[in-house]
Amino acid sequence: MKKTGKGLLCLMAAGLCLIAFALLRLLTMDARLEYALPSAQAITSNADETDPTAPLKRLLEAKDTAMSELTGCVSACALGGVKTGESVGAGESSLNATLYAVGDGWFEVYPQYLTEGRLIGSDEQTAGDKVIVLDAELAFKLFGGEEVIGQKVALEGEEYEVVGLIRHRRSVGEMDEYTAYVPLLAAADVQFETVQVGAKPIAHTGASVMFENAMTNSFVSGGCFYSIEKEAMRATMILRLFALVAGMYWLLRLLQWMNGVVERLIERFRERLSQHYMRELIWRLLIDIALCLLAYAAWIGLVYLLLSFSIQPLYQFTEWVPENLVEWKAWKNVFWNLMRSQDRLVSVSTRTLAEVRFYGVLTRWGAVALLFGWAVPALGRRIVPKTRC
Repeated sequence: MKKTGKGLLCLMAAGLCLIAFALLRLLTMDARLEYALPSAQAITSNADETDPTAPLKRLLEAKDTAMSELTGCVSACALGGVKTGESVGAGESSLNATLYAVGDGWFEVYPQYLTEGRLIGSDEQTAGDKVIVLDAELAFKLFGGEEVIGQKVALEGEEYEVVGLIRHRRSVGEMDEYTAYVPLLAAADVQFETVQVGAKPIAHTGASVMFENAMTNSFVSGGCFYSIEKEAMRATMILRLFALVAGMYWLLRLLQWMNGVVERLIERFRERLSQHYMRELIWRLLIDIALCLLAYAAWIGLVYLLLSFSIQPLYQFTEWVPENLVEWKAWKNVFWNLMRSQDRLVSVSTRTLAEVRFYGVLTRWGAVALLFGWAVPALGRRIVPKTRC
């Protein structure tokens, strides 16, 4: 039994560590809106076009049109194409990296820590200059200890000038160890895998709904929309459920204890009343009543906080709430609308979304470990009868 108890304690400790690590990552993620779709769906070209950048320019114009509908809702919005396994070479060395062909404003939506040089400028974005930003580790692998800024690297048979280095740490959702960034119009010959639009929402402006509608109606329809803030909350729903159940349990226990204290105070007052006059006890009685009222008011405040905590997801997941709460048809429509979003044949993910979902898995496993470690001893005490000496 002792070994089993230690094992369960270790399991619960491991669960707590998983939850703490995952929560730290989820709570520190930037609020961001993303819209992703396959490049073949987004980039379409005409046979008689002589300008290879024309499809990308049309895509940028569509993004700008959608952005004009989001004035006051988002502070920054950017378009980019993503390709994994892109070969980046220098001399006889070459390594595979995830290539981001980015439009103006990308580094506002997805900030990067610059270690040397500079990021891609707006003029270079507009002109489609052959410049590139590498992560520092990739640059070291290609050039060793040499000065990197101003060097040339080969990409899709073209030479790009290195203008900056960033600090990159590989995270969940990235297939390649290294990353590189080029202007979107400079990568017209690159066969992207996905195209995505990212935006930084302004709080309390309805940016999430406005962004999704703008992308669907004014950009390219049929893509996948994600609110990173909403997905992070979805990843912690199991913890919210546990917190709600535990909070209700302890609040009821607290209420029982408070009621017991009040009963003891009443009984004590009755005993004193049999020995003293009422006028001698009136001030003590008023003080006790005031303290009891304050305690019950604090308890009601805790109940209010718990209820606010429990309904907070409804402010994010507005699609869960039917238009008419008393009509069965409204509830049925909500159900099928949610099922329709899950039945999409092709779902295009993003790096940030993959990261959120991974930490969501860690959170669930941590919660399961905690529940298992608590439930086994609790069930054992109920099932195994106590022995009498």
